[in-house]
Order: sequence, then C-alpha cells, then structure tokens
Amino acid sequence: MNYFIDMETLGTREDSIVLSIGTLFVPDGETCLNPDSLKLKYGKFYILDIEDEESSYGRTIDVSTIKWWLIQNPEILKDQLENKYTITMDKAVDEIITD
Repeated sequence: MNYFIDMETLGTREDSIVLSIGTLFVPDGETCLNPDSLKLKYGKFYILDIEDEESSYGRTIDVSTIKWWLIQNPEILKDQLENKYTITMDKAVDEIITD
C-alpha cells in the first residue's frame, strides 16, 4: 500500500490551524497510471472545522500565511474556504486511520 497525505494549514507553527487534509491510499499492484483516476478511486478530501480547531485545540492563524494564501490561485482558495462540508479533526483522523 502506498500512502500520500497533504495538509494545508493557516500557519507554519506546530499549533497552526489545519485547513484541509487530502489523502490517497493506493493498493500495491494498482495498474492505473492516470493520477486523476487514482484520486477519484482512492482519494479523500477533508475540510476541517476551523472554529473547532480554535476552541478544542487552541490552534492559531498566522497572518503571513493568510497573505501567502491571498496570492495563490484564487480557485484553490475558493475551494478551501467555501466548502460547507466540514469535519472535526478527531473525526477526520478516525476516518484516515481506519481506512
């Protein structure tokens, strides 16, 4: 099994808010060479509940990271901020480790 995890944060410190987590778990022997079809078949994307991270874990936002996000592709930022399907960190981690 090959594991890939990508996290987007609102800071660079260890106590920064995690905005999203993308996972891709590809079984050994998978013959598909198209990355998009692998993402559709094995990928998951979690938008985390920012308010829960602040209240439950005391996570913070770094202003310099917000400035960095503002100069990125606007569509990526829009996807991150407008997605209404949020999940708590606890639930996301539970799903990731049991998958």
